[in-house]
Amino acid sequence: MLCTGFFMGVFLATYQVTADSLFLNRMGDHLDKAFLVAGALGIITTAVFSAFQNWLKFTSLALGSVALIFLFTLSAYWLIHFGDPAYKDHFIFVLYCMTGPVTAVLLLSFWGIFGRLFNFRQSKRIIGWIDTGQLIAAIIATLIVIPFTTELITDTSNYLLICAISIAIVCVLLFSIASSFTLSKNDPKEFGEMVRKETRLTKIFSDRYIVLLSVVLLVSMVMFVFS
Repeated sequence: MLCTGFFMGVFLATYQVTADSLFLNRMGDHLDKAFLVAGALGIITTAVFSAFQNWLKFTSLALGSVALIFLFTLSAYWLIHFGDPAYKDHFIFVLYCMTGPVTAVLLLSFWGIFGRLFNFRQSKRIIGWIDTGQLIAAIIATLIVIPFTTELITDTSNYLLICAISIAIVCVLLFSIASSFTLSKNDPKEFGEMVRKETRLTKIFSDRYIVLLSVVLLVSMVMFVFS
């Protein structure tokens, strides 16, 4: 899980820097539209991911999602380099707008598997190290790898290949975890009707603590996006 978090951090940091750079260099005046589309895609993607948890094993859903992100990254690289130049701006726009959905799906997959792999006592003991792995990878990618490779990688879109390699390693590691260890509550059949009722949005948001925590997260993400 530590290695998975590390390479996921590399992917997220590199993807975000690449998408932001390409978009702002060519389409910075469409930033307001991009924010709107990215927000809508993030909500839709998260809702679809949550809905599929009721039908598929979580490991299958997570692996399938990571594989789709890998294919999307390679497709974006191919379209930007070899696609119709007249639509290059459109490809970059989609690449930028997918930053939110890709990040959300990866984090949902990672922490979903983490929560099913360890019990509460184990999670409390090691969650700090796992989260630190992602942060270290993001710092290395942002402050060391990208600045020191600008002379070797002259085209910013080539960093998508680094993203593709990183997410491919994540996919292999997640497959290894899913096939080597037993995950609790992996199959939606393990959840009874009572559990489904207790985890509905209307039931969850009736808890004052959940509402306050949601407000804190909402304000934090708004500050993060506009900073």
